[in-house]
Amino acid sequence: MFGKRWEIPLAIGLIITSIIVYIIHYYIFRDIQHILIYTIEDIAFVFVEVLLVTLIIHRLLTEREKRNMLKKLNMVIGSFYSEVGNHLLSSLTQFNPEANRISKQLVNIDKWSDKIFLLTSEQFRKSDYHFITKRGNLKNLRNFLMKFSPLKNSWEKIIYV
Repeated sequence: MFGKRWEIPLAIGLIITSIIVYIIHYYIFRDIQHILIYTIEDIAFVFVEVLLVTLIIHRLLTEREKRNMLKKLNMVIGSFYSEVGNHLLSSLTQFNPEANRISKQLVNIDKWSDKIFLLTSEQFRKSDYHFITKRGNLKNLRNFLMKFSPLKNSWEKIIYV
């Protein structure tokens, strides 16, 4: 009768149940004034209740959605870097004149203490890196990155000097 809409039968069932409980209350206590006072009071409070529940549920759902989006984004970034990252980093080192010095600093990184790690990471954070495009093969780098680009055809017109 109602198809996949379960809300309408639920609402009708709850209203009928409420009416039955009010009728039972009337037959036990015979006090219609009491029923009407509390019914009107309950109806008046429903709006405040809906407001509070809506705000809380909205905030919870927004936080959950944001958390799920970040989780999915991290998965995409992680899969991109696991697929492309190592090759891309090794390709970019050919353009960096400081690459040999940096790689010598990173030798035996698995044996570093926390203090050495923090000092070295701070040093790298403060460093200014320069890339010289004539040192490496930009065409190979471009071809490698084009394998992973969703815009392959629109990038075909890029001209390198």
